[in-house]
Formats: sequence, C-alpha cells, structure tokens
Amino acid sequence: GGRLPRLLRLFRLLRLLRMRNMLEVVRWLTGNLTSERSLILFRVAGLLIGILLLNHFIACLWYFVGSEGEDTWLTRQDMDSAHAYAAALHWSLTQFTPATQN
Repeated sequence: GGRLPRLLRLFRLLRLLRMRNMLEVVRWLTGNLTSERSLILFRVAGLLIGILLLNHFIACLWYFVGSEGEDTWLTRQDMDSAHAYAAALHWSLTQFTPATQN
C-alpha cells in the first residue's frame, strides 16, 4: 500500500522541477529579448496561454459538476468523454468571450 503514494509524490516532484525549469527559460527569454515588439508578442502569448489554462481548469470543473448526480447536463447527453470535455471547454470559452453557446 505504501508504494503508490510514494510514486505519486515522485511524479509531483518531477512536475515541479519541470515547472521550475520552464520558469527559468521564461526569465531568460524576457531578459534576452531586445526588441520591444518581440517582448510584447511574448507577453501576449503568455497571457493567451494563461487564459487557455484557466479555461481548461474551468472546463474540467464543469465536467466534474456534470458527472456528479443523476440529472445533470452530462447525464442528459449521450456523448463520450472527449466530446463532453469539448462541450465543457466550449462553455468555458463562451464565458470569457462575447461568443454565443450555439
């Protein structure tokens, strides 16, 4: 019983190390970008990635809400998990943009 939690902690630690390395790369890039245009594009790309990650987490939460209970948006639909996630992501994106849900 004690091996699996230890293995999961190891994977979590490896993920944190990758995150640290990625942050170092981002710091290096922002310090070495000499063109103002490049720096602006880099920052805009970072903001877009942040918005997409936030939408992903909201979609996962919305999928979880739909999977809990007997009469939810997810139980009323006949779709596989990939299509249900795509619907949840679409819903999440429409909450952030002036788009419609149609």
